[in-house]
Amino acid sequence: MEKHIDVLGIGLAFTDLYKHVSFDIIHFFGLNSGHVHCLHSFSTEKQIQFKEAMRDCEFSSGGAISNSLASVAYLGGVSKFIGTISDDLIGHFFKDEQHKYNINFQPNILPNQASASCYILITPDGERTMVSDLGVSTVFHSANFPLSLFKQTSVLFFEGEILPFFDNTTLQTLIQNTSHLKIVYTLHSHRDITQRDVDFMNLCDVIIGNENEVNYLNSLPLPGIKKLQSDKIFITTQGSKGILLSDHGQTELIPVPDKIDTPVSTLGAGDAFAGGFIYGYSQNMKLRESIYKGFEMAHQILQQPHAKPN
Repeated sequence: MEKHIDVLGIGLAFTDLYKHVSFDIIHFFGLNSGHVHCLHSFSTEKQIQFKEAMRDCEFSSGGAISNSLASVAYLGGVSKFIGTISDDLIGHFFKDEQHKYNINFQPNILPNQASASCYILITPDGERTMVSDLGVSTVFHSANFPLSLFKQTSVLFFEGEILPFFDNTTLQTLIQNTSHLKIVYTLHSHRDITQRDVDFMNLCDVIIGNENEVNYLNSLPLPGIKKLQSDKIFITTQGSKGILLSDHGQTELIPVPDKIDTPVSTLGAGDAFAGGFIYGYSQNMKLRESIYKGFEMAHQILQQPHAKPN
């Protein structure tokens, strides 16, 4: 019999590729410093030139869900990740990294294609500019979500960014097989929210996002938004100000207990907070206790250069 899973995450299997670059590189490729760009928006020639310029990168497994699950495991929880990779160098690296951080990785492997990557260009001013390539990471099928897997699980952590890539059969399989679970949904800032997103969020228990993401969601004139506001738990991260907790319409601000004036890096702090919170939530801690677990993990990540706990 397989081990019980505290938190099962479904999301994009990204590997981060870091490189320190000059401002000339940013200008040559027409990048907006500090923003996220899509590699496939480049011409074919520019893609080849970009990959050549980004040789000899430092690898680090990334992706919001994987980063959060690393915090769950760090705190002693049993975490599992479902994601899609290829059998290339990046895919093998990502798989090995999950093992390194005690995440039980259940990969969907699509051979002879490209695993997802996010190039992180660090300029002399410390700014990080990102160029992402989704690769095969958005491919999911009903067979990835058997009922037997979810019967062993306490909490499902779902990355909202991937929902448009699920066909109706895959989505219905996921909904049917997870109806007994507590579900935490993480918002996204890379695309518009649709009615399909709102309908799925209304099946979830907790919604996590930053201030901009939550404000955008609440501004939409879509059916079901008001029901979300009154029926769900919202965890809104507000940087150094703390967390705005909305518990079925009752709202309070929970300040950060130990602020860091000069963080080493803010990369992954939000993911670490989510991981700490979800760990507490999976252990049936009270919401405030779970939020303080999130603060604990974010505090650690702010004092190191990478997005997963050492």
